[in-house]
Amino acid sequence: MDPWIETIKENLRLCCDNNLELEVIFVYTAKVIDASLPSLQEITAKFAQYPGQIRVLPCLQPGIYAAMNSGISSSRGNYLLFLGADDRLLPGFLTAMSLLQQLRSSPCVLADARLPANTEQDLQAIRRSGGRAGQVHWLLGMPRIHQAIFYQRSYLIKHHLRYATDLRVCSDYLLTCEILSNTKGKSSAIDACIVVYNDAGFSSRHKTRQLYCEHVSGFWQSQHLRIYTPLVIATRLLLLAFKAILNSFFGTSSQSSSRISS
Repeated sequence: MDPWIETIKENLRLCCDNNLELEVIFVYTAKVIDASLPSLQEITAKFAQYPGQIRVLPCLQPGIYAAMNSGISSSRGNYLLFLGADDRLLPGFLTAMSLLQQLRSSPCVLADARLPANTEQDLQAIRRSGGRAGQVHWLLGMPRIHQAIFYQRSYLIKHHLRYATDLRVCSDYLLTCEILSNTKGKSSAIDACIVVYNDAGFSSRHKTRQLYCEHVSGFWQSQHLRIYTPLVIATRLLLLAFKAILNSFFGTSSQSSSRISS
């Protein structure tokens, strides 16, 4: 059995046990059709009595961002939350669901996320140092931002916002930057930690300088963000210099502390 199957079942069980009538869409790409489809069919059969709706959606284009774009186009909900197969929902997700009913006009809603090794003390330290998880990611320019952000589907559709499929890692970061730059403070924050995300996933295999190069490329390609490209270049160079200084003084110890922020 695929190791991520149990995580998906736990997430669905949390929703089912609390009678959350959500639309759950499993999007899979051509690369993983043969390997994943039987497992997805098993899940949909097991949760046939789920109070919401579960759909399995094929995406014939390669890449995770193409799959996420398919989810945007085919979904019908008010807010979208993008999770990987190995991202586990927390009880705070239930709190977020109740609060979302009051925030129907917000283009995006920031919540908290944490790494598997983080404790509640770690989470409080993150909040004190930079705000909610989404805001910390915004400041540091890290990937994996989407697991803790609810996107308003109607806003994405109206403004033709989609994930850039030519970026390998940071398209989720760029999409959120576009929303935040256009909404001028209209986005909201929820005081709830909703998900534990995998810290050994795809973006972990890319070096920081590779991620920052994608930031520069993505900002330059974006009609809404191009004006900020010089600022992005300057801040990323400063962050790289700061990281180099930390590494020279503290060695590998700085890497473990930076993981809390990512």
